[in-house]
Amino acid sequence: LRTTEVVNLSAELSQYDFWQDGRDFTGQSALILVDEPDDAPRISFLRKHFETLTAVDSFDIVRFGIPIYRWRIMLGQNWRP
Repeated sequence: LRTTEVVNLSAELSQYDFWQDGRDFTGQSALILVDEPDDAPRISFLRKHFETLTAVDSFDIVRFGIPIYRWRIMLGQNWRP
């Protein structure tokens, strides 16, 4: 993507873990695109690291008039490493 504005906020190890430091984002907010239910481990991880995590919108991917997938946009406020 050639940008430092995209970060990985996941408990799973990825290439981002080798070049980003979560402490750099302390106190910041983020818009997060998720496709998992509220009780999923990834959402629990996000709730532990943001003071608040709120669903702000959702949208369906529709093909030939049939919804095939749903995304949610979450607002996480005040990141805590």
